[in-house]
Amino acid sequence: MNLSLSKLTTTFLLAVTALSASQFETETDFYSASQTRFITSWSDYKDARQQKPREIVRLPNSQNLQPIVRWPQRKPAEPVKTVIKSPKITVKTTNQASPKVTPKPWDGYFSAESFNSSSEKVELQNIKEILRSGIMTLPKSHTQSLKTLTVKNKAHQSRGLANSNTLILNVGTIDTEEELLAVFVHEMGHVTDLGTYKSDKGFPTNFRDRGRTVMSGDISTKFYKIAWKDSDSRRSYTSRNDFVSGYAMSDPFEDFAESYIFYRLHGEKFRHLAKSSDVLAKKYNFMRVYIFNGSEYHTDKTIASYANTAWDATLVNF
Repeated sequence: MNLSLSKLTTTFLLAVTALSASQFETETDFYSASQTRFITSWSDYKDARQQKPREIVRLPNSQNLQPIVRWPQRKPAEPVKTVIKSPKITVKTTNQASPKVTPKPWDGYFSAESFNSSSEKVELQNIKEILRSGIMTLPKSHTQSLKTLTVKNKAHQSRGLANSNTLILNVGTIDTEEELLAVFVHEMGHVTDLGTYKSDKGFPTNFRDRGRTVMSGDISTKFYKIAWKDSDSRRSYTSRNDFVSGYAMSDPFEDFAESYIFYRLHGEKFRHLAKSSDVLAKKYNFMRVYIFNGSEYHTDKTIASYANTAWDATLVNF
């Protein structure tokens, strides 16, 4: 369909007059707008209609001009407020227990001395793992008494030293991993004896630990009295067969520590020896009832040929 420019303009204006008056504003308001747009085709007009211009007019002497659509200055769009509905949360309850947090095996202070080279540092890591396993094999009430653990990479006449809360290992004179663990457990026997079960209650006894009188409220005195009259004298009826090692005959405190390691690392041997010694049977029962809370241990099976001749329990294979 071909229309002349004037006819096209007339048709367009007729279409515009069909717009409702409510869509128009004053001419003064119209001229205050700062944006304009020319409509040159029906498609532009339709597009303009969709965008709702304020007013469409013809300027004077515009017979040969195209209609002009003037667009008002638009205000910046205000942010859209979006209301997000929270999803409904369904809480499922189960009888499943919460996962347990594995506690640290020991909360004391660890230190190491004279581990300088790369190989020595590797050795120290291995020592830590052995000591960690040793700590985990003992009752927590015993290891809680240990506050400071020090490993020294040097030779010393004493492979281990301990009191009520401190333990020192001189690994320069320890040859094997098994010996290291055994020395640690022996020294933990001292920590348990002098720390875990220490008591200031009761009356003074005949036992003295480095000048300190052991009181009757200290449960360890029950053990001492099995084979000892005081800190220096064994009971007359005792013999070598009534002690788990030669070193245990030194004093009541070493007797306790050697019996402690024998109970924990050589349970079968201890029970085997107790069959032929009433004194050892009493010591074994004391360890079972008072120190290890009824727990008994099975660590080796080669007991038939074991003879009670060892000087040092830390050197007995297990």
